[in-house]
Amino acid sequence: MGARKLIWTIPLAVALLALAVGIYVERHIAVIQQENLREELQTLRDANVSAVKDWLDAQRRAAAQAADEPQIKNAVLQLLDAVQGVDSSENIHQLPQQTALRSALNNTLDYWEAETYYLVASDLIISSQNSSLIGNPIKAATRKAVAQVFAGKTQIQLPQVFQSDRLRQTRTLMWVVTPVRNQKKKVVAALAFQLDPRKSFTRILTRARLGKSGETYAFNDAGTMVSLRRFDEQLRTLGLLKGDQEALLNIDIRVPNSKNRAFTRAAADALAGHTSSNVEGYLDYRGVAVVGAWAWLPDYKLGVTTEIDVDEATQSLAAIQNATRIVVGSLFALCLLIGLGTQAVSKLQRKAEKAAKLGQYTLQKKLGEGGMGAVYRAEHALLRRPTAVKVIRGEGISSQAKQRFEREVQTTAQLCNPNTIAIYDYGHTSSGVFYYAMEYLDGLDLDHVVKQTGPLPEERVIHILLQALGSLAEAHDYGLVHRDIKPANLMLCERGGVSDVLKVLDFGLVKRLNDKQDAGLTMAESLTGTPHYMAPEAITSAEEIDQRSDIYSLGAVAYYLVTGTLLFQGETLMSVLTAHMSDVPPAMSSRTDASISPLFESFIKRCLEKIPNDRPVSARACIKELEILRRQSEKTWTQVQAHSWWVHHREEQPANTSTTLSSLPTMSISLGNRT
Repeated sequence: MGARKLIWTIPLAVALLALAVGIYVERHIAVIQQENLREELQTLRDANVSAVKDWLDAQRRAAAQAADEPQIKNAVLQLLDAVQGVDSSENIHQLPQQTALRSALNNTLDYWEAETYYLVASDLIISSQNSSLIGNPIKAATRKAVAQVFAGKTQIQLPQVFQSDRLRQTRTLMWVVTPVRNQKKKVVAALAFQLDPRKSFTRILTRARLGKSGETYAFNDAGTMVSLRRFDEQLRTLGLLKGDQEALLNIDIRVPNSKNRAFTRAAADALAGHTSSNVEGYLDYRGVAVVGAWAWLPDYKLGVTTEIDVDEATQSLAAIQNATRIVVGSLFALCLLIGLGTQAVSKLQRKAEKAAKLGQYTLQKKLGEGGMGAVYRAEHALLRRPTAVKVIRGEGISSQAKQRFEREVQTTAQLCNPNTIAIYDYGHTSSGVFYYAMEYLDGLDLDHVVKQTGPLPEERVIHILLQALGSLAEAHDYGLVHRDIKPANLMLCERGGVSDVLKVLDFGLVKRLNDKQDAGLTMAESLTGTPHYMAPEAITSAEEIDQRSDIYSLGAVAYYLVTGTLLFQGETLMSVLTAHMSDVPPAMSSRTDASISPLFESFIKRCLEKIPNDRPVSARACIKELEILRRQSEKTWTQVQAHSWWVHHREEQPANTSTTLSSLPTMSISLGNRT
């Protein structure tokens, strides 16, 4: 009898145990899903914030560069001289210098898709494509921004509603206003470019989204939306928009029918200057429950929010919860709890472990292999945008290689210069797979550019070097030396609407100065790097490597870009290394028919000095010299030229990009047995 009771009580006890396990697993998965959702929202928010910052900064730089172009600056200064003594707006309009200025600005207006320009001096509009405004004072609402421009600062005005007195209508416009300086560097005028935010600014926030209901939007310090959105028809149905209105500048980020028209949780927190997220749920400006992540950009008085409806965000969690309940209920009814329950719990736990440890990246295509591992094109499960993932597997890999791989991502993640490749995520699995996710770059490495299109003009090389030096300067400030600067590790891209943006790749061989732990990761009596770009001290003694070794390598890269030939060539590796240690390289001008300025050739020659003390002392010193050289040069590489080059060569982009692939391989050679 006792045995029978035991038989009947065992299924009941196991059923209760399965119920308890099911509840635990359900809650555990809910926590994991919630944290994954938070990470996805924050990642998308950060990506959009970065894109907005890049675009706004790019407009500032491009406007300042346009105002500093010799043709445009000369046309402005000549018009300012001609205006002196002219007593009427009609006479100002008829000045022949107006035609010269319009002609000088045509390419810039076309490239920006700008509608018109204004030239302001002494609070008067003295030039514009709209001739009826010439001679009129500027509006009071814009005087503060213009005053800041005359103080030397390029300004961006976020989308605003402007009333046109001439056309008797309102328009939504953006402005980029930059100072124009005379030969004595004094600000003498303000040059403004009028932009349509629908054609530029608001496009950035519509490219990446979460799911079907997800969206990212921007709002100003009044809590008013300043970008377009995907669901204007829905807002019309709700009565938040009327007629042909659009969300841009017509929607306040407030909860409908709330007391005192309160801001949404995201808007209120962002307007308070906070960057945060919420995955528990709150009401958005439609009155719909959403989850989201937000940030405030104080320099631009701009908020950016990424949101997705709660119903869609929790669909996968609800499905898992329902499945768990059905399994537990079926097991309890059929008294098969022990076998089926163990299988179900084990399966759910494996899914949870995989989701927690592998993240949300799906590898799609192998792009290539570098010295430290393989690189894949990957896609995030919900972000729907390409990512480059670098992996190294544990099988057959030494502990030294694993440490170097981990050091690479930790080192690169410290760097935030816009010309250094960005790291998004990092992790490893219990099966020995290490990985990290970085930005995917659709571009051309400099080795490919030279081989496909030939040597580059001096002014473009200077433009490239300044960006590479900016990345290295930040690394050097951290006490880091790259050690593998070469054309294949320098990639040209188009980012945020700006052409010829350089990205420095592959910090896999980076060395931290005066770091005993770092020294232990480099084998004794070995040399590491790419032979055709190695500094002499990198060949003779690894302990002597410092920031000036990167300057030597960058000088060898510049030599290659200008001439299309390697600094030293030889039939064997040892002959190339010997040449780096002892031979004087031929002058660049002897290897190319292009015109090279003596100052630039002298600068590159000093970068290639055998003795480190004879080279420029730092990357920042190099930047200072090149900036002076560029200002003195008659030619400057402009965005108009860069955009035109990319239009003609974009199709030459190879299939495998965004990685650390190289035509000249990185070498790690042991010298311990050499005599």
